[in-house]
Amino acid sequence: MNSAPEKRPLFKDAMLAYLDRNYDDATELLEKDLQTEPDAADANFYLGVCELLNAQADESLAHLQIAAKSAPPSLAQQAHFYLAKAYVQTRDLASAEKELSAAATIVGQFTASARADLASVQALRAKENR
Repeated sequence: MNSAPEKRPLFKDAMLAYLDRNYDDATELLEKDLQTEPDAADANFYLGVCELLNAQADESLAHLQIAAKSAPPSLAQQAHFYLAKAYVQTRDLASAEKELSAAATIVGQFTASARADLASVQALRAKENR
């Protein structure tokens, strides 16, 4: 289980760097935070997003998968959504479709976007299978 973020100074500093869009520093701090708590859903999520934003989709997959499995529903939805984005970047449309389906079934901030992106990925897959 995740420790309270206020008791995790590295995570707090990472979030400040993330909010400043300093993804390199955020990545470094999140990696250090995960050394003490490797299954922290929040740190795995933000590290995965940072890696995705730094064009490291392959590296982001493992972190986003952990977050998607262990996070509370609101963060899990985001993790599935960004995991789908990583799969699109790695050209794994079948996995992207699966993750978008998962995100679309969770009621939250990303439901509409997940449904729209799901339709797009399904159309791409249908075009590929012709």
